[in-house]
Amino acid sequence: MQATQTTLQPTDTVALRIRQGVSVASLISLVDSAHDEGSIAYWVEATRGAKRGLPDEFGHRNWYQFEVFVDDLWYLISVNTIIAGIERVLNGDTQVNDAIRRSIAQDVAEGLDYGYIDDEALDVIIQVGLFGEIVYG
Repeated sequence: MQATQTTLQPTDTVALRIRQGVSVASLISLVDSAHDEGSIAYWVEATRGAKRGLPDEFGHRNWYQFEVFVDDLWYLISVNTIIAGIERVLNGDTQVNDAIRRSIAQDVAEGLDYGYIDDEALDVIIQVGLFGEIVYG
């Protein structure tokens, strides 16, 4: 049986296992922040394959996926990475500082406000989404 992949649009909403709806545009903005703002730069050796979406209402084209080179391997960071990281953190699947877990929970409850989340929390989300745990920092 072949798996099918659904193409998500920025206007879509996805249901997380934590039973909280979050817009795809908000998730994309987190990927964009990770690419542009440097929250993960201290453990990423290189990036490649960055892809931008269509312009938003302000004309900005967010990065929606890119690859990072870490410890001799390439990893894809995308909306799916963000979803996996948020779910694992909020479901308690990995050990995370309680203050960061509460911060992420509050941000998700508020709909991520188009990606407004602090760098430390975003770093945790991405590491947990990629590796299943916090490896760096």
